[in-house]
Amino acid sequence: RHTISVSAFLLNRSSDLGNLFSLLSGVTGKHISKVQIGTSSTAVSSANTAITNPVDLAITSYTASDSSLIIKFALNGSTGNGTTFNEFGLICADGSLFSRRVWAAIPKVAELSLEGVWTIKI
Repeated sequence: RHTISVSAFLLNRSSDLGNLFSLLSGVTGKHISKVQIGTSSTAVSSANTAITNPVDLAITSYTASDSSLIIKFALNGSTGNGTTFNEFGLICADGSLFSRRVWAAIPKVAELSLEGVWTIKI
């Protein structure tokens, strides 16, 4: 089992901040409901709207503090085998992309399971 960490500072993309403000103002469906992993290695930009060839990952926990939100997620050994993953995304309950990060290529095989930690700092 391997562990990866994704740090997301909300001010990196204007759309990340916009999603945060939507959540804080009570816009329905803007809470983070899942993590997706996908195949695009295209650089992160404010034009990003979705994860390419998405696979849903289970969120195993949320931990909030005064300055951050930690979201833990997992990918089991039987999911996504034969695919090379390059991106991770936080997905809102309404299906919109909250935030996206590109990662070094992860060739998925059955022997590989991942535990991830996504930290959002303000």
